[in-house]
Amino acid sequence: MPQRILGAFAACVVSIAFLCGPVAVWGAEFDSIVRTVEQQGGCRRIHIPLFWLARTVVAVGHPAGASELKLAVFGHPTLASDRFAAIIDDAVGPFWKPMVRVRSKDGEVTTIFLRENGPRTVRLLIANKDRDDTVLMEVRLNVDRLLSFIDEHQHGGVPDRH
Repeated sequence: MPQRILGAFAACVVSIAFLCGPVAVWGAEFDSIVRTVEQQGGCRRIHIPLFWLARTVVAVGHPAGASELKLAVFGHPTLASDRFAAIIDDAVGPFWKPMVRVRSKDGEVTTIFLRENGPRTVRLLIANKDRDDTVLMEVRLNVDRLLSFIDEHQHGGVPDRH
């Protein structure tokens, strides 16, 4: 009997870890990228008051298919744009695929990475550095909802009438 209870307990723990693991890993992965920028970039993350409210709105309302949002803003970074791009490229790892990379003449650099996150779900990581600040934003998107939102608003914000 005790072995049966222990086996059931172990099965519950494994199930919970399996179901909650991707959520924990997702948060830990973003935090790891943030720590890497802080350590290698010589800048500190700025606290944004009431950002929890924006995260709650996204989690509950799913605007444009978004279901989770993470944001890190670093003020007055001292690292060069090329160095920032290299730090981000190394920090994201092999599963993130760069979709867009833009570099301006005045030193601003923006990279948008994409990562599949299950069936019909993707994660976007947007990394931007300009003269004044550095921003990392990650959002999880339902592809079907995003495409539906785009279809509905493709004519200057006016829903399409089929």
